[in-house]
Amino acid sequence: MTDSTDNRVVLLTPPGRGAIACLAVEGPDAATILQKHVLRSTATSDSLSTQALDRIHYCRWRSAAGDSAGQEPGEDIILVRRASCRWEVHCHGGPAAARRLVADLEQTGCAAVSWREWIAAQPAAEGQVSRPVRAAALTLLADARTQRTAAILLDQYLGAWDQALSNIRAQLAAGNAETVAAKLESLLSFAPLGRHLIEPWRVALAGPPNVGKSSLINALAGYRRAIVHDQPGTTRDKLTVSVALDGWPVELIDTAGLRASGDPLEMAGVARSEAELAAADAVVVVFDVSAPWDAAHIELASRRRDAIIVHNKSDLLPTTGTANGSALSDRPSCLQTSAATGAALDALIQQIVAHLVPSSPAAGSAVPITSAQVQQLQTALEHVRRREMELALSML
Repeated sequence: MTDSTDNRVVLLTPPGRGAIACLAVEGPDAATILQKHVLRSTATSDSLSTQALDRIHYCRWRSAAGDSAGQEPGEDIILVRRASCRWEVHCHGGPAAARRLVADLEQTGCAAVSWREWIAAQPAAEGQVSRPVRAAALTLLADARTQRTAAILLDQYLGAWDQALSNIRAQLAAGNAETVAAKLESLLSFAPLGRHLIEPWRVALAGPPNVGKSSLINALAGYRRAIVHDQPGTTRDKLTVSVALDGWPVELIDTAGLRASGDPLEMAGVARSEAELAAADAVVVVFDVSAPWDAAHIELASRRRDAIIVHNKSDLLPTTGTANGSALSDRPSCLQTSAATGAALDALIQQIVAHLVPSSPAAGSAVPITSAQVQQLQTALEHVRRREMELALSML
């Protein structure tokens, strides 16, 4: 890198076997180091340091050990100079070939770094004020689980965050405190979304035993993930499955049935269920619509006011408007689903998504994706509310 005394090599292609592997070699001595390892066939000069940018060179790679032993040079490579002190080396895509080149370069003066470290260390381009944000977005893109979350991260990398802050700074300079406060509050409203672009939301399904929680998990996942049995208490420990609901990454959690029991093993499962419910981003409380409705069910339905209430097994519901002798009007208004037929599953997904993402950003919108950004916005907002405009501007 031109502003560093370090010489680095980084493997840019992902792990595993492929057709081609690509390494970046950069630093003030990159050309000198590479000179020790390549025999050129198309270069017009013996010195790599004089080669033009983006010109392709077909070369042979040689290691220092092989050269000293009189062995023939190694495999074919492609060498391209991308900047004054940065080169790309393209070799065979097998892991062994890339490891060999990295090891050779380490022996002759390069430090091997991960691609994440390499991205974080890149200097900011002229006019960029939030290089750490762009680096974070690019790094997180590799872990994006859905196209929808990847698109939001890509927007941040392409400058959505820079543009939003530039607009806010202009409003600050004009003294428009109310406008600035509204814009900061709007950005902060997307903080939970930004945190879950990579980390999935956790949605726990709870309820009495044998109401079809595991069947609902399987139906939402689209395959048989949870064991289903008509004996109550089958689920003893939590079971998780990763899904995408409307393009958002979600981890569904199947918990043990909530009931009093003398079985120590089942009660341990109930205790874990309670802990999962407390930590979940959303809770779906499931009841059997064909079973009697009693005081215990009423207490469970009212325990968490923001829970999504579901009456499952609607395919077993008689046509008389009653469920096992009790009127359906006695139950709280909610969805009537059937894991067996798929009835109301789309509506259940819509309710879960609405709970997790009350509003989604428009394409190209700024979204805070790091805790540092959230802290930056919160502190700036506090200054704006106190009319400390210079301090707010310094935060942005």
